[in-house]
Amino acid sequence: MIVSEPREDIAAWVGGKIGVAFHPPFTAMAQVHGGRIIAAYVFNVWTEHDVEVSLAADRLSATLMRAVFRYVVDQLGCRRATFRTRADNIAVLSRRSKGSARVWKAGRRLTSATVTRCSMVS
Repeated sequence: MIVSEPREDIAAWVGGKIGVAFHPPFTAMAQVHGGRIIAAYVFNVWTEHDVEVSLAADRLSATLMRAVFRYVVDQLGCRRATFRTRADNIAVLSRRSKGSARVWKAGRRLTSATVTRCSMVS
């Protein structure tokens, strides 16, 4: 099931996984399986054309990725989303987006304990 509330709990889960704290305003989206969050996104720093997105996942589904893309493009009206995730999550993201009509560009890769930037281009 995909949920967007309680956003504070979703943000705390993502923050705990990637080592950051989120402060309002932000929105969030998560996939819950068996009563547990298995993947989640936090959206903040919206600038009309871009939004910063933080991601953490134990398992990442194409269903959640499609929902996030629709939210960013259709609801927020952004042409770009800048993603933040732990560097070891980038492999999951890359595998899941293979064959997608959308372009995911890996940005500056640091170490596995740091954050990797990705851009989603619509």
